[in-house]
Amino acid sequence: MLTTRKVRAGRAKNFEPVSQVARDYRAIDGHECSLSLAEDPLSVYLNDGPCVLLRRKFKQMFLISETLNKTKMVFRSSLRIGMEKQRHLRYFYWTIHPFSKFRFYWEIFMGFIFLTTMIYMPLYGINVLNPLTERWSNKYYHCLNLICIFDVIVTFFTGYLDKNSETVVLNLRQVFKHYLFGYLIFDITASIPLTYFLFYAGYKYDDWYWTMNRYVRVLRLFTAIRYLGNLLEMIKMDNHKKLTLNRCIVFIIFVEYATYFVFLDKLFIIESLHLWPIIYTFIILHCGNLFNAFLLARMMRVYNRTGMVLRKHEHLARQVKEYAKFKELPDSMDRILLQFVDFKFGRRIYDEELIISTLTPHLKDELLFLYSQKLVENVELFKDMPTSAIKRIAVRLKPEILLPNDVIIQAGHEGSSMYFIIAGIVAVYTIHGKEIVHLTDGANFGEIALLMNETRTASIVAADFCELFKLNRKDFQEAIEPFPELKERMIQIARERYTTILSFPNENEPQ
Repeated sequence: MLTTRKVRAGRAKNFEPVSQVARDYRAIDGHECSLSLAEDPLSVYLNDGPCVLLRRKFKQMFLISETLNKTKMVFRSSLRIGMEKQRHLRYFYWTIHPFSKFRFYWEIFMGFIFLTTMIYMPLYGINVLNPLTERWSNKYYHCLNLICIFDVIVTFFTGYLDKNSETVVLNLRQVFKHYLFGYLIFDITASIPLTYFLFYAGYKYDDWYWTMNRYVRVLRLFTAIRYLGNLLEMIKMDNHKKLTLNRCIVFIIFVEYATYFVFLDKLFIIESLHLWPIIYTFIILHCGNLFNAFLLARMMRVYNRTGMVLRKHEHLARQVKEYAKFKELPDSMDRILLQFVDFKFGRRIYDEELIISTLTPHLKDELLFLYSQKLVENVELFKDMPTSAIKRIAVRLKPEILLPNDVIIQAGHEGSSMYFIIAGIVAVYTIHGKEIVHLTDGANFGEIALLMNETRTASIVAADFCELFKLNRKDFQEAIEPFPELKERMIQIARERYTTILSFPNENEPQ
């Protein structure tokens, strides 16, 4: 069985009930919400002035975009995306979100600019000696430099993803510090035309400083490849084709710059009797051989290891498409199946059963307990419960994944289980079919069914793709069996809560 459920101690601490926030953000695709819609976050911060609609659309380009794959991998629910927009607008208004459409298309544009610069610089070094092309070359060269400098400024105002905590940092002070101690020195070196300073310092075109300045542009090669990955992602290119194209670009750039040195020698820009051309040629020849070997080894390693996860995901997606085609399923069902695969696996596919089977029973229980501890502790009915009892409950949780509009609980039917929301949004309806609230990550519902054989007082429907934990009554009874006094106290609390709920039929809670 392939799955992608991460077992991490650090993730559970971020869970907290956010049903109140869910009331304020109800823009969920695929769910026809009957609650009164809250104002769009942009309309709150941009509500007057000239061309307000145009300004909102412009600002929207710099906010997080729910259509990007990067967004879906970090923010797994529509509510979290909405909360991120509110956080961005309220506290970090002037920061560019790294998952925004502006940043996405800007990186594609800069990817082409960087490649163009790296390809053009050797040609510029040769044509600059030709009076017929010198004027045109200088203008084009200056234009590329200005764009690269502007990219450095844009990066200073763009947030970044902290991979350790899987959170997006938008604080400009932290962004400046991260960039300053990161790639700033390489970006400035590769972007600012040092030839201007060399010219005013008295160096001539035949000095080796001019030659090395053009080589500095290669520092942006892998950045260019990473940026162009957005374009390849947009056209949905297969992973193995992406890797092949990336290696070909690296190889072509390397060959061009190696050839550039040969032309310098042939044109006597570097004196042919000097020792340096001989050393350059010797180094280039051996580097070329080493690079060919490295390229072949790297491609084999990437194909066999690094790209394994993406290839599995692509293979699974192709299987789903072939299955839908064979069964003659409508296009709408085909899209739902692919969305389900993306949500469940999140492009991180591994054999969980194989991994878990190598662990001891005690370690398995510890991992599940760390993953679900905070979810269980958030239940009002379980407060003041000893840690040993919470652990016995946590290890009995069963994972479930639901599609939008799946019915989880039906009002008027007898229940025998409760649920914990890991990711996603559910809508709560009264027994009369009126939608009253949304629940999301970290929330729980249905706990009274674990202790009483009563009918449900509300209906629960998945409003988005949801990942839940389910706790059955039988498993719960086994978990608290060693604690008879605790069980009696919980039954008494459950009866009191159920009586209170029935006395307020218009404000039913999901039980």
